[in-house]
Amino acid sequence: MCSDFRPGLTSGGIDLTYDDNDAIKLCVWVLEDVEKQEWSKYVYTLPESQVPVYNVFVVGMTATGEIVLSAKQTSRPFYVFYYNPEKNTLQSVEIRGVGEHQEAFDSDRRVYAFVDYVVDSKFIT
Repeated sequence: MCSDFRPGLTSGGIDLTYDDNDAIKLCVWVLEDVEKQEWSKYVYTLPESQVPVYNVFVVGMTATGEIVLSAKQTSRPFYVFYYNPEKNTLQSVEIRGVGEHQEAFDSDRRVYAFVDYVVDSKFIT
């Protein structure tokens, strides 16, 4: 169940919970009117079969409005999910090549993910 959380004055918020069937519920709050403090709440449900990882978190939102989800721990295969609430579509992207032999996925490790973060690979040695 989504809480009645109210985000900060000029922002919004996304809350991720699981329902009784292990489906992911995304509750999105949007500040519609700053002066009146009027909020809209939108609830989106992603069936468990669409996200084959149980322990996920909300990374953030892209500039195009997609909600980004990631597993909290490494796994093989490792996926990042992009949910588009306007189109009600979910795209999964497999992440490969972490370490020469993918050794980063050999044991459970905490994942730190960021939205719209770019690294210039020519500076990586």
